[in-house]
Amino acid sequence: MLQRIKRTIKRLFFPLAIIFMATSFTGAYFSDSVSVSGNTFEAGSWGGGNPPPGPGEVGISEFVYDAVGADTGFEWVELYNRGSSLIDLTGYDLYAGHYFTFPSFSLNAGQFVVVHMKGTGVDSATDLYENSTSGTDMNNTYGNLALFKNSTHDSANIVDYVAYGVGTHALEGTAVSASIWANGDLFPDVPAGHSIELKDPNIDTNQSGDWRNQATPSLGSWTP
Repeated sequence: MLQRIKRTIKRLFFPLAIIFMATSFTGAYFSDSVSVSGNTFEAGSWGGGNPPPGPGEVGISEFVYDAVGADTGFEWVELYNRGSSLIDLTGYDLYAGHYFTFPSFSLNAGQFVVVHMKGTGVDSATDLYENSTSGTDMNNTYGNLALFKNSTHDSANIVDYVAYGVGTHALEGTAVSASIWANGDLFPDVPAGHSIELKDPNIDTNQSGDWRNQATPSLGSWTP
């Protein structure tokens, strides 16, 4: 009888051990990503309000840095949300000669917003105005623009970058460190009144070849 019990225990040991190990592994593997209730699996979700943007979902899509005549109040930067959900830009910093901090503002999927640097006006869903003449205008022949998730302007928080003209630029090293721009890659200077615009607002591989010289700026929209 004792021998029979021992043989039974041996036969059951390995299947039970395998089941135990599989159960432990599954629980450890999914503990940070799913919750299980009965036979229902629910993916873990971000705990904030609007989900944070993924890489490249929001970025600079067009800008005018050398307006015809006076520059102050006539320079602007257009951003586009190429993602599939609303993006909260509150507290983001946009550098375009100087820093503009976004007020409480969210950008819908597939929508543009134009930031009027040192411009005057009433904020809306499509236009934001600095309503201040402080800060430096964008350089008329060379410069760079950058978008940061907050007021910490480092490689961990930079979202988008583009450079134009010649020479080196203060934020180029930050963009290169973040692997969103190549050192020395510059889009050529364009004539006064022209804009530099993405060839396709849904495609930005973070290189100068993605951009084009637009003789007729199309702020707040895009024309093939």
